Amino acid sequence: MALLRRAQAFVLAGMLLVVATSVVHGSVPDANGTISACYDKQSGQLRIVDKATKVPKACGPKEIALSWSAEGQAGQDGEDGQDGEDGEDGVSGYETVYEASDETSLYDKTVTAMCPTGKKALGGGAGVYGHFNGESQQIIFGVALVQNHPFNDYGWAARATEITPTDDDWYLMVRVICADV
Repeated sequence: MALLRRAQAFVLAGMLLVVATSVVHGSVPDANGTISACYDKQSGQLRIVDKATKVPKACGPKEIALSWSAEGQAGQDGEDGQDGEDGEDGVSGYETVYEASDETSLYDKTVTAMCPTGKKALGGGAGVYGHFNGESQQIIFGVALVQNHPFNDYGWAARATEITPTDDDWYLMVRVICADV
């Protein structure tokens, strides 16, 4: 419990230091959007440093100098027309691909949804569905999703099977979330 309180105090102190340094000096992050800090290897304390004025003082011999960007990297040009900076990695071209089995009473079904060429799978999922009559979806009892996982880096695969035999028609729908990465 003492360790948790110490960690909470450390985080609160760090946040207050960032706010105080920003208000007093107004240059954290610096003109390039970089935040600089010193990490004490022995105590685990982190303190923000204003590189322009060296206030508080620069990192000491028992500290490690750290820096990070106040903003993340921009993505590549996306379908929405937003430009990323040339040469920087990111995610763009987001889309979801759906594949479904036939709606039959076959006892076992496997479906794989693949991303378009050049895109990678970020995630996915699957579900078992009964007939949709325009107002409601039939619930299928006794059919289980027994596999639901990525298929290499480019797709998503799922398998469903009847645990209890049924004459009801059902289908397996798989979706994969794809993007240029």
